Amino acid sequence: MPLLMIAKAVILNPEKFANYVEGAGKLMLDHGVEVVMRGRYDHTLKGATQGEHIMAAFRYDSRDTLEAFFGSPAYAELIPLRDEACEMEFQVYEEL
Repeated sequence: MPLLMIAKAVILNPEKFANYVEGAGKLMLDHGVEVVMRGRYDHTLKGATQGEHIMAAFRYDSRDTLEAFFGSPAYAELIPLRDEACEMEFQVYEEL
């Protein structure tokens, strides 16, 4: 079953964030991860106003693919860079 992962990033260091995105992007290609959307927060129509952030959605063809991506040694090497570059949240949803 395909899974969607929503990532929210509050950028702390734009240069390091660009390096993280480049490294993670290459790894996503290797794992067949599809980028569904990326966008910068503009405004809220209903609900709590958010601070400046970037949101992205990614499609993984299976739970195994998601776990292989996040459990890979190559991604583990990117984690310190990610954590210096931004405050990141990930939520995973079963695609309907």
